[in-house]
Amino acid sequence: MSTLVVQLPPRDPTLSPEEWHLHEMPFALLNQRNEILRVGLGEISEMPRATTAILIVAARDTLMLRLNVPPVKGARLLQALPNVIEDALIQDVHTCHLAVDRPNGGDGRRTVAALDRTWFGFLLNAFTNAGYEKIKAVPIVRCLPPPNLARTQSTDASSDLTASQVQEPAQHAVALLYREPSTAATTPDAKTKVSLELVIAHGATGEGMALRLDSLAATLQALSAAGTLELYRLSDVPAVHPSHIDSLTEASFPAENYAFEQLVRAAFRSDFDLCQFEFSSQTLGRGSIKRWRLSTALAVITLLTTLAAINLEWFIAARQHTALAAQQRALLADTFPDVRVILDPPAQMTQQLRALRVRAGEVGADDFLSLSSNLARALPPIAPEAIVQLGYKERDLQVTFSPDTHVDGSFIERLRSNGLTAHADGNTWLIGSRP
Repeated sequence: MSTLVVQLPPRDPTLSPEEWHLHEMPFALLNQRNEILRVGLGEISEMPRATTAILIVAARDTLMLRLNVPPVKGARLLQALPNVIEDALIQDVHTCHLAVDRPNGGDGRRTVAALDRTWFGFLLNAFTNAGYEKIKAVPIVRCLPPPNLARTQSTDASSDLTASQVQEPAQHAVALLYREPSTAATTPDAKTKVSLELVIAHGATGEGMALRLDSLAATLQALSAAGTLELYRLSDVPAVHPSHIDSLTEASFPAENYAFEQLVRAAFRSDFDLCQFEFSSQTLGRGSIKRWRLSTALAVITLLTTLAAINLEWFIAARQHTALAAQQRALLADTFPDVRVILDPPAQMTQQLRALRVRAGEVGADDFLSLSSNLARALPPIAPEAIVQLGYKERDLQVTFSPDTHVDGSFIERLRSNGLTAHADGNTWLIGSRP
């Protein structure tokens, strides 16, 4: 399970979202034992594949503040955050992505980070589309060395801040970074125009700024006047010549080297992940598809098996229906050779059998005589003029009683007992033979 740590460039405020593009960026590849295997510079398409991508977000793109946050979680916390940080923002709070660090200290204050939502989404989508299964975003402020790193000589110390460090606003750790390593100056005159990134950490919070080399000394003097200032210059950055970094502070302010590998390890250890709330699903990336691949395959196989079974059953039933229809046609043709056209074998067989009974002198149950005889047995005592009309149509008797004739409630039961069915529509009754 490998990890790729990438230092992201700051957003260029002069460009529109349609013009955004990630150029070459410093990166480091770590193996399962967290050993650095490779350090380099390249675009996303040129970087090695890894399971996890840790993105170091530029300080200029991240506003970090210590604020009183309500003790709520989830959706309620997301609803409360805009009201908590709105007064500290210049842009609309609804265009910002907000992230909250875990509680640190007992004063009820927590670190809240604010980023431009569109830019942050652009960064995450770029690495998600590149195939990284899990993405973690860490503010570079949390990757700087803790105070007095040069005295402790602990290059592998964790950069996670303790509660005592959070409460030391006068302590600063500063790293000077080239915004893009590929823009390093090569001539003495051009060096004064080099754009640098200055990252300043105040305990758990911090900020960043872009400045030119000729204004570096005045900026550092102003910062040191506000309290103790520890200055570090980022060294061993891929494609950045050491002389360019060393020349930054030779005549302005004493600084210690902070290797790029140390920055990488600090980002790996940091537990402040900016991928929260609406961007938490980005941490899954394409890994969610891979994790669901087996379940999806089983579901598809089950669906295909069910469809195949249904179609097989339908095919067997269709063959049985065809065979039964063929038998019926053959039986009708053998029994009644005079039938030339066979359309409905069961109905035609019933019609031919009824014709045979009639020719043999047998009265059928649905013949006029049978229906009339059974109706006479079911009728109650009535006057001769009670039935005003008696008809026979489609094997049914149509009986119309006079309006003043009263038929008792047991009439239908007597009809049934004589093998008849009845349907009344006013004074007209439709009487047929029970099947």
